[in-house]
Amino acid sequence: MTGPKKGGRSGVLAFSSVCIAQYQPGQALSDYIHSNEKFGRKLLLAMHETEQQKNIVISPLPVSQTFGALSEGTFDSTTLLELGKVFEWRDQPFRNVASRMLSARIPSEKFPPQEEIETPKPSKVLPIAVPSKPFAPLSQSTILLYRGRGFLRDRFVELASRDYGIQFQEAKAGELPVPKDPDVRKLYELKGGILDFSIITFTDLRTPWRHELFNGRSQKLPFTLRSGAKVETDQMVSALQHYKHIAADGFEAVALPGGDAYLLVLLPAVGKDIIELEGEFAVGQIDLDSVMKSEEGDVTLPISHIRFSADLEPPLRKLGLNSLFTDFRSLGAMVSTSEGAHLTAAVQRVDLDVDTWGIKASAITFLGGVAGGVMGGVMLPPPQPFHMIVDRPFLFFIRDNVTDALLFAGVEMNPTLN
Repeated sequence: MTGPKKGGRSGVLAFSSVCIAQYQPGQALSDYIHSNEKFGRKLLLAMHETEQQKNIVISPLPVSQTFGALSEGTFDSTTLLELGKVFEWRDQPFRNVASRMLSARIPSEKFPPQEEIETPKPSKVLPIAVPSKPFAPLSQSTILLYRGRGFLRDRFVELASRDYGIQFQEAKAGELPVPKDPDVRKLYELKGGILDFSIITFTDLRTPWRHELFNGRSQKLPFTLRSGAKVETDQMVSALQHYKHIAADGFEAVALPGGDAYLLVLLPAVGKDIIELEGEFAVGQIDLDSVMKSEEGDVTLPISHIRFSADLEPPLRKLGLNSLFTDFRSLGAMVSTSEGAHLTAAVQRVDLDVDTWGIKASAITFLGGVAGGVMGGVMLPPPQPFHMIVDRPFLFFIRDNVTDALLFAGVEMNPTLN
């Protein structure tokens, strides 16, 4: 077993001490959540640019959290620089503490041992059904399966479990280190190949609208596609009440409140292409949090049922994450073998339903890898209520009510494709 060179390690420590000295107390969780937001926007744009006619939905948080854990398994400077750039982690010395704080808000469920149950998924709720009570409104659980006792370094196991909530299980001798859950197996089959370890995260959100926001109201209305053609879709009409809202020159946005999360809808102005708006939002040209204000109005929104599976490796590599998929040195501090390890697969499936009941979303994120060798003072007239009609392609973002963490993000191009 070989360790890092003393000179390289001291350089990392010196750099870290400078970052800590300059870091403002109390901002660790906020910065970590903001990094996940920026990463989610970039990932959505990278995927939509290659599949422009599809309805897309992703869950960035489990990707951020899992790669955060993997960052504890590398001493490779190239890998660390790529991770910092792609996930926007630069100058965040307390990122591991922020992860623990976020985990306190989003609970996980314990995975049963492999031999006790056919599928290790802690719970399974059909996303298309209104969940029965009681149910966990928001949860995220991660398991790492690996081949052979002593395969992982103790230090990595300690940090990944403590800071990122990862549960570890050794696969049975001769068995593939992939859970028997049929949905996970389908994701594995998208890439296939030999594996020495896999990391699977189950993310679930079940939250009704607040104040019976839509109260079962829906109707058939036209929706204009990007091509200009029109299709008839099922749309729901909200109650007239106050929402956080903004109507600007190039877009309109509204936040629809749920019990545990809220849905942010971003609609391009008539004549503005959705890819253009998406690009502006991804690079931070649009700061919705500072311009949205409480206004009275109502919202007409398509009922959405999106099922989306994607290979995450191409967009992640497009964003600049390469060494983790190609270089055995990238995970040299994770495994006990001197040859190191790298990833061979990163795929995700998301099922999303947005209807008159609320928001129901489930994501399975699968990573696999191999080891080497193995205004005041003026009286204004009352404002007129806004009427926001989402009748053309739009972006949406689902955020946690407590931490504002981005849980799911997507684009609806054509509701009839679902």
